[in-house]
Amino acid sequence: MYVSSFLKISAVIFITWGVAYIFAGGLLLNADAAIAINGFTGSANPDLLPVGYPDAIGGLVNHHGWTLIWFGAAVILGAVYILTNNLTAIWMTALIVALVEFGYFLFMGQGSLVTVLPANVITSMAILAIVLCLIAYIPSRRMYVS
Repeated sequence: MYVSSFLKISAVIFITWGVAYIFAGGLLLNADAAIAINGFTGSANPDLLPVGYPDAIGGLVNHHGWTLIWFGAAVILGAVYILTNNLTAIWMTALIVALVEFGYFLFMGQGSLVTVLPANVITSMAILAIVLCLIAYIPSRRMYVS
């Protein structure tokens, strides 16, 4: 079976994205709320953060970590199926990544709540993978009308 080089590259990028999000989710699950917030954003001054957060904040941080782990796992699974030219996997993986990155940009990036380098790199990788999937998909779906 022929798999486009674009799909292979995008699958590798999606797997990298998934591993990064699983790692970030694991860090959020295993850290104190103040440390997790500082580690996740990178721009919060730890001296200005309160020493103790209510348990509800810790629960929200843990829930966010759990969600990131499952987003990462779903994208890795989708990337494996992308290597089989599965159209549903291409669209679902691209949709998951696009929605997660859009939410990240909307709520974290717009308020300058995160450091520029790691956030922009992972978002740029996600956009590149989605574009490569579209480049690989669109020419194979052209309809020739005579």
